Amino acid sequence: MAEVILMPRLNAYIPNGVIDRWSKSAGESVVKGETLFESRIDKAVYHATCRTDGFLLKILLQSGVPAPSGTPVAVIGEAGEDPEAVLEAWKENKALQQEMDVQHVACRLEDRPKKRRWWSFLYGKK
Repeated sequence: MAEVILMPRLNAYIPNGVIDRWSKSAGESVVKGETLFESRIDKAVYHATCRTDGFLLKILLQSGVPAPSGTPVAVIGEAGEDPEAVLEAWKENKALQQEMDVQHVACRLEDRPKKRRWWSFLYGKK
């Protein structure tokens, strides 16, 4: 199963990240737990590790280019898989998830009972 690798959020105060260097190049095999790339903030270095076995199909963000956290930076999958199709499926799934989140919040707001005022018992209103 293919997976889209996202730019990690390295700091609560810095929304953007920069990839310092890639440990693998496109087309190489990757193993679970292996370092894919290094990101740096100030003096701290973050090693992003692979969560699945497969091949690094495509690198979407080159070293030294700043990008917001959550941005797709690479695609990992089986040999011969189309990385563009994987990205399209990821975008559709993300859009569907956001739409469902909005619907869920709207339902929660509509189903909520009206607030009673704390003084309503004085006037006999319910």
